[in-house]
Amino acid sequence: MSTYNSGQKLLYFKPESPAGTRNAPVDADHNVRLFDVGDASYDVPSEPIGKLADGTFRDGPALSMERKIGLPDCKCEFLWSGDVTVEPVFFKLMKSCGYTVELNGSNPELIWRGVTDCQALSADLNMYTCGATPTAISDQARGVVGNAEIGADGPQAPVVVAFTGWMGAYLGQVDVVAGAIPPLVGHDTAAVEQMGKYAGEIGGIPYAIQAWKFNVNNEINPEGGNNAEGVVRLKITNQGARLTVTVTRLAKATDDPVQDIFDNVVSSGVTFVGGTGAHYDMTFLAADSVEVQPSDSNGTGSFDITYNVSKATFAQKA
Repeated sequence: MSTYNSGQKLLYFKPESPAGTRNAPVDADHNVRLFDVGDASYDVPSEPIGKLADGTFRDGPALSMERKIGLPDCKCEFLWSGDVTVEPVFFKLMKSCGYTVELNGSNPELIWRGVTDCQALSADLNMYTCGATPTAISDQARGVVGNAEIGADGPQAPVVVAFTGWMGAYLGQVDVVAGAIPPLVGHDTAAVEQMGKYAGEIGGIPYAIQAWKFNVNNEINPEGGNNAEGVVRLKITNQGARLTVTVTRLAKATDDPVQDIFDNVVSSGVTFVGGTGAHYDMTFLAADSVEVQPSDSNGTGSFDITYNVSKATFAQKA
């Protein structure tokens, strides 16, 4: 008897049009490397209908209402497509988190600008048995949206996207017949972006970037529907994006982020410009500092600075 406890999981996604209409993923859609993949969670509000009038004081029947599935948190390497005119596969996951993809000439760029109603995804989460040709149980969902944080944990660390809070309408489970787990193909084997290849500036002043993260902090809520799942689609109803950077301290005469926050100074922006071997330029415009705290980075005095930003752009380049 199969127990589906091998720990091997595969998450498929496909964009929907219109949002909330199931667009079943297939093997060819699995072309991005996801890691730290956990288990699904099931959110089914069930409300008993009153007390029984038979002298037992038991609750009446409980009926399920919104049938939602929480997809597992996972991470993705921040890769490029290998061609500046081709959209990287992981961009489609970002579209479900409030990002858009816009053309700069013929080059697709990943952009966040506070859009709160975005692309939804259909998704399958397969959990496999052991073996070269395992069987699987597949959880199926539609109308999926979530949250994404982009960042790096050190000056030479890889740039990683962490997906959290993905939620969609639960359609049920199906059995997957025995077969090989689909391999990754295409540009997903490219080298991950590393922060050591990027030069950081705040308001035009060069800084050594020790670590950073940009989190759009999405709030996810269902749109109720008179259907089997009780959900038309999930939607992003609010965002509170924050950029946090850990930077080596400079002389006060060069820059004074502590005084800036007291004086309500809004920087022109924070930029990470890709050098040799890097494939993006990353910009965060109108950086309005909301918190500054002294910190220590490997024995070096540093600041943790958190900003509101008006726009974030991740532009591919050769």
